[in-house]
Amino acid sequence: PVRVVVSQLQLVATPIDPAQWDEADRDNWRWARKQAKIETLSALHAAMHAHAEAAAPAAAAEGAAEPAGGGSTSSRLMSKMLANLELTLEGVHVRYKDSSASAASPDPATTAASAPSAARGSCKGPG
Repeated sequence: PVRVVVSQLQLVATPIDPAQWDEADRDNWRWARKQAKIETLSALHAAMHAHAEAAAPAAAAEGAAEPAGGGSTSSRLMSKMLANLELTLEGVHVRYKDSSASAASPDPATTAASAPSAARGSCKGPG
């Protein structure tokens, strides 16, 4: 199997200020997304095509008949690739940060570094 391990991933999400985006920025962003999808699909298609060409002599030697169109070959290859994929996520931290939340509470990274070791990790309710 192909093992993909993603470890210690930190994601910080912030809202997009609509005042900072104009129509040209939106169009550029949409175009970049489309180009990324096309590149991903092209690479996947090339990999599937290369695998199908490599597997064709073996299938012909076994006398296996492929249906016309090749749709089943690509779907079987995709299923096989996904079945052999093992994805492990370890230590993923997601934080949403907006202007109202950051003004109300300090950055956790700076407060954890300056807090006494006995107080770290403790949770207290209000009051």
